[in-house]
Amino acid sequence: MKIRKAKIPYKLSEVSFQTIYEDEDFNLRNCQVSEDSLEGEVITSPIFTQVIFENMNLMNVSFENADLTDVIFRNCDLSNANFSEASFFRVEFRNCKLLGINLSNASLRHVTFEKSILEMSAFGYSRLQQVEFANSSLKDADLYECEFKDVAFTESNLDGVNFAGTALKGIDLTSSHFTKLVLSIDDLAGCIVSSEQAVGFAGLLGLIIQEWA
Repeated sequence: MKIRKAKIPYKLSEVSFQTIYEDEDFNLRNCQVSEDSLEGEVITSPIFTQVIFENMNLMNVSFENADLTDVIFRNCDLSNANFSEASFFRVEFRNCKLLGINLSNASLRHVTFEKSILEMSAFGYSRLQQVEFANSSLKDADLYECEFKDVAFTESNLDGVNFAGTALKGIDLTSSHFTKLVLSIDDLAGCIVSSEQAVGFAGLLGLIIQEWA
């Protein structure tokens, strides 16, 4: 699976986030915003194009129905942020805290979450295509009723993730770890798991595994 990286110009102008209000369409493009706090900021349908957010406090922001193309979040705190119904294309989250973030009903294409915390995040009813979660924690995250196509979980914590109603056919969980998942047998069909993980899933089938002497 090849995920396209964000296309960022070599040189970006450093601006204040408040410049977004100078555009009637709330459009922020070709710039970098760093070392700032937007906690609690509310904008409906903002547009972010070729933007780097670095060392930002984005806790509790509400950017519902946002459109993000070629965007990098680096060392940002997006805890409890609302990006419901947003569109993400070639977006990277690097070493970010996304605790409890709302990404429900969103569209994510060519998106990478790397070394990030997504515990208790909400992805319900979202469409994920060519998305990778790498070295990240998704403990108790909700990924129910999602559409997956070329989604990878690499060396991540998936303990307690809710996959109910999400088909995991072709999804490789072998390098990630968990003690329990919320899903049905139908969801699990075609999922790639290790032999150790398979023993745990056997309980869902009501099987009793007995070792022969």
